[in-house]
Amino acid sequence: MQRFYGDLVKLQITKILFFFLLAVRFTGEFFVDKMFDSQIPDWFKYLYFLIIYSSIVFLIWFNRDRLQNMNIDRGFITLVLFAGTFLFLFYLPPTIGVIILFLMAFMIWCLVNAKLNLAIFNAEPRSLFVYVLMSLIPVSLLFLYDVFFARIEIEISEQLMLSIAINRDILGIVFEEILFRGVLWMLLIDLKLSPRTVVIIQALFFWTAHYQLLFKGSYYTFWVTLPIISLTYGIIVNKSKSISVTSLCHWINNFATALMNSYL
Repeated sequence: MQRFYGDLVKLQITKILFFFLLAVRFTGEFFVDKMFDSQIPDWFKYLYFLIIYSSIVFLIWFNRDRLQNMNIDRGFITLVLFAGTFLFLFYLPPTIGVIILFLMAFMIWCLVNAKLNLAIFNAEPRSLFVYVLMSLIPVSLLFLYDVFFARIEIEISEQLMLSIAINRDILGIVFEEILFRGVLWMLLIDLKLSPRTVVIIQALFFWTAHYQLLFKGSYYTFWVTLPIISLTYGIIVNKSKSISVTSLCHWINNFATALMNSYL
């Protein structure tokens, strides 16, 4: 009975944290721009990074016995640690970065002592390769249009590629993957929904969470690219039971899109 109430408390905490992070994802950019008139102070950025990263770690810890339902495997935990390393080295001052190091050490301790009941990757590499290519089709079509029809000359420099690769928002990718294809996925499973329904619902959430693109004039990305990759990522997770795979796909798509935008 005590364990039952303990699991119930964990689930309630997970739901509260999920809806808080969902609100941050949907309203954060608009709210911050209005509050600071697009001049975001450094202290607010530090606070944001700290809240997001600590929330990710706590979500994993609270649900350490149900990480299979959140599609979290060792690859994703490694990515969480990688995101923490980037925060500490590039985005946070040492006084705040030490908190991130503590959270990373906690995650490593959990792994070493097998405190996390992780998901097991389960999919054929060939099929995943096909799905990754599918998610890149919209970006590729835009690239081909610009080169062959719009006659835009694109020269890719090594320095630019390296800059984009390093500055892709790894924390943002981890945040969105655990939010939409991790926690949301688990909560939808709890409702006894079919896998197809879960894939569609997570895709709708992921797609609409990027509504800010409409205000930036990125109509093609919002109406064409995002719907395709949202469904594709859901299919990949349903096949592989792993958000480490979609995290990699997410980064590849962001990298390709940023590379294109740098020339348009």
